[in-house]
Amino acid sequence: MKLAGTRKTIGGFDNISTAFDDVTLYLPANSVLYLTSDGYADQHNVQRKKYSGKHLMQFIESKQKLSLLAQKSKLETEIKDYMRDTEQRDDILILGVKI
Repeated sequence: MKLAGTRKTIGGFDNISTAFDDVTLYLPANSVLYLTSDGYADQHNVQRKKYSGKHLMQFIESKQKLSLLAQKSKLETEIKDYMRDTEQRDDILILGVKI
């Protein structure tokens, strides 16, 4: 399941009356939450094709039975291989939290 955040900026000058959505989730024990920035999905390969959020979700789902440490290693290897011979274009943040 993907839960998108409120599409509002938290910086700049237009945030005087910014309202954010409140969401309550009830998750079973041993659930894992992945919090991400758009950076991983926005990285390009040598053909300038973005990795994509859909591809990232599929990759995480395919590795979900591994430990979080093993998942981290697989994610690092995956993006390095994808970006081979290119520069990193954005910050990359993925936080996995097991409940």
